[in-house]
Amino acid sequence: MYNRFRSKVAEAMFLHYCKNKKIEVKSAGMRTDFLHLHMAKQVIDILNAKGIKALDNGSRLVDEGLINWADKIVVVADNVSPEIFPAKKVLQWSVPDASEHDRTATLASMKMIEEEIKRFVKIYIEE
Repeated sequence: MYNRFRSKVAEAMFLHYCKNKKIEVKSAGMRTDFLHLHMAKQVIDILNAKGIKALDNGSRLVDEGLINWADKIVVVADNVSPEIFPAKKVLQWSVPDASEHDRTATLASMKMIEEEIKRFVKIYIEE
């Protein structure tokens, strides 16, 4: 929702695992958390430990230009309705928010969510 964890992880993993480097990927969120504009250090550490480069380019909001640019919109959240996007472009991966899954957003819960995102990314790339 805030573009600090789930879609950032999906973006980094897609760029890491996808062999077609011509495909562009842009992560965006529905809201901005002005107190936390960048990825949590723990998330970056999880990705770096797996050899995946985290792109912490700050939070980006979904806007009409981004929606028009995209061939496919992947909602990496269980708390964002895919119905707000063009139906023929949207795909939803129902991934819980770390802070909703575990109020303390422990490293273990973050790793579990990261693994779930990796599974979705690998399936999507194989299709």
